[in-house]
Amino acid sequence: FGQIRLLGGKWAMQSTSSIVPHMVSLGSLWQPSSSELLDSKMMRYGNGGFMVAGAGSVCSVLPTELGLAYQVNAATVPPTSWPSASVYFTRPCSGCQVQVSYQMTASSIAQTFMLKQYATGASLPIVGPPLVFRVVTCGVKWMFGGVPPVAVRRRKEFALTVIRVDNNNFPSLEGGTSVSATLQTSSSGNGKGGPLIGMSPPSGSNVDGLSTTPHEGSATVRLAMNRACYKCRVAYALMTHDFTVLSDATRFIVTPLSSVTTVLFDNSSDVGTWQFKVYAADDLGDRAYSFAGPSIPPFRPRYAKSIVSPITIGLATRATAAYVPLSTTTLPIASLTEGIPDARLTNGSKILDGIPQGMLYNEETQTGTIAIQLSAASGVRYPVAISSSAGLPTQGYGTFDPPQVGLSVAPTHVAVEDTTSNNCGGTLTQGDKCQFRVFSVGKEPLVTSDAYHLSSFDVGSAAITYNCAPATCAITVPATVPITEGVGTVDVDMVSGGFNVMCNCLITTKLPFLPNAPPQEFTLSYLGLALTSWDWITGGSLAVPQAGLALSESVVDQVVDIKLAALNANGVYTGLGGLTWTTSLVNVDPTAMSPAGCFVCSQSLGDGTCTVSVSNTDQIFLSGYFPSEGTCVLFAKSVLGLPTSAGGNASATRDLSVTVTAVASFALSMSPSTQDTPANFSGLSVVTSEGNPAAIVGIGAGLQFATYTTVGDACAGDYTTNVTVIGTRGGETAKFVVVASGGIAAFNIKMPTTRDAGCTALPCTHTPWMFSAEASYIQTNGTVISLGVLSDIGPLYFMSTAVALQVAIVTSAGEASVDVSMGSTWVTGLSMELSVKGVDGAGAVVSHVEDVGSSSSIVFRPVEAPCMAVDTTVGFMGKTCSTAGSCDAALTFADLPTCGGPSWTLSDTMTDSFDLASGTRNFPMVATPTTQGLHIFLFTTTSFAGNADYVFTAGIELQTPTALTILGTGCGLPAGVIHVCPVPAAMAVLPLEGMLQFTVGNVDSSNRLITSDSTSEVVVTAVCSAAGESSYLGPLKPDGSVNLLVTSQFPMVNGVATISNLYFNGPCSQMVVTLKCLGLCDGKVMDTEPFIIKAPPGSTLAPPPPPAAPIQTTMSLTTLGAMDAAGIANILSDYLATASKADFEKSMDSALGGLQYVQGTTLKFMCALPVTRSSLGITQADRDGTAADGGSCQGFGSSAMMGNSSAAAERVAEALAGIDVSVMAEFDVAVDSGAMLETTALEQSITQQITADLTSPTSILKKDPIFKTADPTSLTTVVALTPTPTRAPLVQGTTYAPPTTAPVTLAPPTAEPTSAPNTSAPATDQPTTEPLPPPPEEPIVVITTPLDSSGMRAGGFAMWVGLGVVVVLFTVL
Repeated sequence: FGQIRLLGGKWAMQSTSSIVPHMVSLGSLWQPSSSELLDSKMMRYGNGGFMVAGAGSVCSVLPTELGLAYQVNAATVPPTSWPSASVYFTRPCSGCQVQVSYQMTASSIAQTFMLKQYATGASLPIVGPPLVFRVVTCGVKWMFGGVPPVAVRRRKEFALTVIRVDNNNFPSLEGGTSVSATLQTSSSGNGKGGPLIGMSPPSGSNVDGLSTTPHEGSATVRLAMNRACYKCRVAYALMTHDFTVLSDATRFIVTPLSSVTTVLFDNSSDVGTWQFKVYAADDLGDRAYSFAGPSIPPFRPRYAKSIVSPITIGLATRATAAYVPLSTTTLPIASLTEGIPDARLTNGSKILDGIPQGMLYNEETQTGTIAIQLSAASGVRYPVAISSSAGLPTQGYGTFDPPQVGLSVAPTHVAVEDTTSNNCGGTLTQGDKCQFRVFSVGKEPLVTSDAYHLSSFDVGSAAITYNCAPATCAITVPATVPITEGVGTVDVDMVSGGFNVMCNCLITTKLPFLPNAPPQEFTLSYLGLALTSWDWITGGSLAVPQAGLALSESVVDQVVDIKLAALNANGVYTGLGGLTWTTSLVNVDPTAMSPAGCFVCSQSLGDGTCTVSVSNTDQIFLSGYFPSEGTCVLFAKSVLGLPTSAGGNASATRDLSVTVTAVASFALSMSPSTQDTPANFSGLSVVTSEGNPAAIVGIGAGLQFATYTTVGDACAGDYTTNVTVIGTRGGETAKFVVVASGGIAAFNIKMPTTRDAGCTALPCTHTPWMFSAEASYIQTNGTVISLGVLSDIGPLYFMSTAVALQVAIVTSAGEASVDVSMGSTWVTGLSMELSVKGVDGAGAVVSHVEDVGSSSSIVFRPVEAPCMAVDTTVGFMGKTCSTAGSCDAALTFADLPTCGGPSWTLSDTMTDSFDLASGTRNFPMVATPTTQGLHIFLFTTTSFAGNADYVFTAGIELQTPTALTILGTGCGLPAGVIHVCPVPAAMAVLPLEGMLQFTVGNVDSSNRLITSDSTSEVVVTAVCSAAGESSYLGPLKPDGSVNLLVTSQFPMVNGVATISNLYFNGPCSQMVVTLKCLGLCDGKVMDTEPFIIKAPPGSTLAPPPPPAAPIQTTMSLTTLGAMDAAGIANILSDYLATASKADFEKSMDSALGGLQYVQGTTLKFMCALPVTRSSLGITQADRDGTAADGGSCQGFGSSAMMGNSSAAAERVAEALAGIDVSVMAEFDVAVDSGAMLETTALEQSITQQITADLTSPTSILKKDPIFKTADPTSLTTVVALTPTPTRAPLVQGTTYAPPTTAPVTLAPPTAEPTSAPNTSAPATDQPTTEPLPPPPEEPIVVITTPLDSSGMRAGGFAMWVGLGVVVVLFTVL
């Protein structure tokens, strides 16, 4: 074939005629041969398309040219020549011919001929067959061949093929350069698919099998994915393809949402409910979408569109364990079991795409969670094991076992195991060991029999004591044994006894957690063994081998101790004495040695005979020395016999052979595995910035010496040589001394960093330590023998190196940081400042640039089910192939929600990894999850020396403030909108002079204290709801009167506020105290049940005062810049449209809520005033709309106000054009006249309260857009001219109905009144954190002041008629 590249070449045609043709056109004609029709490669190409005029190489054919024919117009050809044309094909072609059509004249008939092969040079031209062209297109891009897979299996091979095509997607037969496949994860989470595994054979530079060279315009690479992936993207030959990687489930991973694992079973109706995150995981912990899925259409092959049904899961059953307790007179106990409660899955029972999808099936749990419930009976250690048709095991995160929960009885007694069910019963002898268990137990509700259950509450440890008889008997038991899930195990070792006597040991078990529970006792009996033989044992300075082993070794002319001991019938030395010797006894005769006298006793009778004086012991030390080298055999035939009481006369039966050598020298010696430097130091695992091997600060370097004999052998019997090492570094010195053991003196040298001071940039210089060593021993005559000195040992460098992380929540200045290891708490949704520090072995931060790990790369990994954001996206799961909806085939990868980042976010730009800077990193605004419960996250790094896979596990329990509660009163959680708690019993009737005192806790939905809350505050107010009575509370003034002008506000400390030092200014038969929490508790309100403030007996209340006039208050809300009249009119109109009277009054009521005598606010006017006024105040002319300077008001609730007309509004806008305008509000504050406060004091307290709120970072008012720019300095107050009826009391919690008749005279009660019954729901649980103890009782001080003529105390408080005595200042201690 002739071949052209969409370049026709140039053909010329000529004729014998001199006439120039009128028209010439060229066209292509496909004429494939039969072989071409069978050749698949040729069949990829078409018929060449049409011929298009053009010159040069064309690689970009316009799509509009594909269907057009082109004629060469003869008129364009110069008339002096025959026409010629440059043309190109518009399509590829495997075999195309060119047909020429022409007309000589416009009226002649068109003729055609085929271009043929033509040769010249002969006498006549040679004409051959038609020219056949193979047309090859230009490759300008790649496209995937076929349909790439949309879902693949993990570690299963799949292929991607790309074809080189032109811009019209016609294939090219070109080769091309090598193309490679790379992974580009397009969505985070769930394994991220990688790394890619190349399955194509490696060749040349393609070492990973991910690259290939195209052949005839196509390239295929075979791949596999190593991990699951929600949505992955592979880039191949400049093409990208999205797909998912599916894996098979091997287990369920369950993560608790609360650190509380045990709930009290104190009532037959009590239940325990827990929630857990659950997902089906593959062997790598990635989510297995194939478990009951995948239901998402883009994750499914195109042919698989059948509906996916969920898999139902349940809670696996468990068998109970029974124990055999010892029944005693102090604890008659018939049975003891763990109990089997009714356990069931209450929500989250349907799994789809690998996670519970309760929300799709009308279950209340959040997506990805299950709820389980234990009820009807006590039960401890109930595993949260998921049962399903797949039979998969359940694991807790990071463990092989499922988490456990318990519905447990309260612990009331300690019990011990009956010895019939353990090995502490039966026939025991001295030297035996046994175990018994102790239990923390209690009874189920309403049980009257002696049937007990284990209690899994934390009770600490049991205390174990014993008393044995006779005195020669002794056992060892641990003093304390931890009780876990109600069970503890005690190990008993029967170490000594009398000679052939029965030992009886009374073992007593107590539980300090339950001081009133009776201790439990039982007697352990065993037989004491007789001492039957003597033998040499290791002790002192000689290591004695076991029988049949190598000889002992010692050194010449150094004092050693050899130990003989009496053994019992089991060949065991008890070491507890028991033998009494009264005289000096001959033990070893030097003539019985081999050779004679090879051991010289330090104590002898003068002839070398060794003697000892023994008293109340069963061991003998023979002290002496070996005078010469060689082998010395000590025979024990003449060793003293044992007394008859110990089993008769008995001798040692084994001779002791000792190889004696002389210590001649010492040298450095190191383990072959630690030969890492010429200086013979071990443990040099890091390198200084100058390249010197170094030891780690806090871990140290090893340095080892050995002593040697005269012939150079190791002196294994040397236990006396002293080795002294002296270190120097500049002017510093250090000294270390070690006594050789078995001829080896081993040192572990620890020093601070050797880096020179002042280094700020790498490399840093170091001044290393250099060492010298000296060895010596003392002869028996006292002479010190030196073995020499070794010098120039070193250099030794030390580097500070990170070996661990410290992670903590940074709290306020002066407060300790909160450790975030498992068990810490925080408040839901509250941002935290998180501190991450790398520390060395000494606990110091690796802060220097040279410190290893100071810039470590840390990975932050929240522990949660992957890709949860996909399933929680509103409406998305309804489009999947599940029973929740029909398959939506229109879904594409572009439609898929993002996998979603973790609920924990370190910062806006950093979610999963970061680098330490100078060994630390602080994240001031860590975003925490918004769901209550336990949240686990990890910090991992591979940058720490000696720990290639360091993991720091943190667990923070997030608590959502749910309610305030009075601690110690049994107050439960709110049963409805109104939350009411009983007062402490001692406050049911409170004397007027008595102090209000109790503790308040901020609790979560499980009624547990939120101990991380030390920022909230509790505002305390009082409302007397009895008709005709008025009483308020406050602290005492110095004059003894009650200060009502301050807000009674108390800080939360670790979730508890102590309410104290508050007094009432008058009696009340129905007093309700309201507590409002400000801060993290988000305005939670709690009322007390009504209680009585009792007046002194016989007193009569003064009549109530008339209603007080409201306090008229004005304040600037905003200032508008100068603008034209139209602008002012529009802005005023818009601003007034947002100024809701109800919202204004609600916000202001809340801000003034701390002033208990304030009964509410009423918005009267909203005014626009020019700021050019000398005094910015609202005048009557402003209210009437007649002010000369254009000031005008919008009235609320009165039709008489003139500012409502459009004409007036236009006039205002015109008058105020071009000047700054202040928008003012005028409102009334209604107060209770019963507070008996002076007007000036009222005005000041109201102004101060509003100002304090507007300037607070937690302002109540500024949450309302009306007050966003309010100016507290503009506040003015004045008493209204005429009293107005007060509004109903501000509802801060609960308003109680007054009694049907309001008593005027308070007669002394015949009996002490009791508080009203608690109308709140019964408490299901008290806060699990112990309430703070009440403050110590303070002296009650009653101060009286003289009365004025109206019967008022100085300070403005009413006295009561009939109190005809003078009360003297007194103190009750």
